[in-house]
Amino acid sequence: MNLYLISQDKNWEPYYYESAIVAAESEQQARATHPNGGDVFIDGYWIDRDGIRDIDKEAKKKSTERSRADNTNACSTWAPISDVKVELIGVAITGTKTGVINNSFIIE
Repeated sequence: MNLYLISQDKNWEPYYYESAIVAAESEQQARATHPNGGDVFIDGYWIDRDGIRDIDKEAKKKSTERSRADNTNACSTWAPISDVKVELIGVAITGTKTGVINNSFIIE
């Protein structure tokens, strides 16, 4: 299990994730991890598998509509998977579970 820094510089919505530290088996798995720990990348879109949180509800709706209209694969709080930067920063200790360890969420 490795530790990765994932980051993005493409999405600057009023509420957005700047970066996260994630535990993953591979760079590909790290890239496919949303910093909120819940969204999954399916059919070119980030989908909230646990339901939309109130703070993101309207932004997600607008972003999804815009994303489908211009095919950017945008997300209201994160970047398209193709724009996620991944950097290996270390090896996790035995027993570390796959997922988000910490994240940076910006509110402007």
